[in-house]
Amino acid sequence: MQRIGEDISEKLDIVPAEFFVHRHVYGKWVCKCCQTLRQEPAEPDVIEGGIAASGLVAHTLISRFVDHLPYYRQEPINARSGVHTPRSTLATWSGAGGAALEPLYEALRRFILSALVLHADETPVPLLDPGAGKTRKAYVWAWARSHHDPHPGVIYEFCLGRGSQYPWHSLAARATAARAAVDWHLDH
Repeated sequence: MQRIGEDISEKLDIVPAEFFVHRHVYGKWVCKCCQTLRQEPAEPDVIEGGIAASGLVAHTLISRFVDHLPYYRQEPINARSGVHTPRSTLATWSGAGGAALEPLYEALRRFILSALVLHADETPVPLLDPGAGKTRKAYVWAWARSHHDPHPGVIYEFCLGRGSQYPWHSLAARATAARAAVDWHLDH
């Protein structure tokens, strides 16, 4: 038979999340003359001495705060892949991940607040009040550079109230950031 053409069929498929172990080996050397021991330094990680690699911490943060999957749902999802991750462990990883991201947030905050035109908005959100057994109102402030800015951006700040002290705190940081931006432009 002679081939005269072909039909192509494509199907979208998925490989579910796969857990794997990174194995790092750090060599040790000893000098017989001076009796000193040397070892390669360990690579820095998000959770020093912890079992979770940075990819797993990022996956946990994205699942929780982007996909809105609470830890009690993440726990059985991970268990289906054979990995036991208690809620308390997932929460600890998220806390460590958030702390590791804080310098990046502060740099972004300085960048946003240094804009010549700054937009602000506050949105009420419910906050669990464990002592009272109900929720109360808290606020998330959005600070955004103008949409005309060549480098737009936005940050969000959580506040317990909507009193003037909350925006004034950010605007005081804005004045500092604006002075730094002007100084930078004068130097360059």
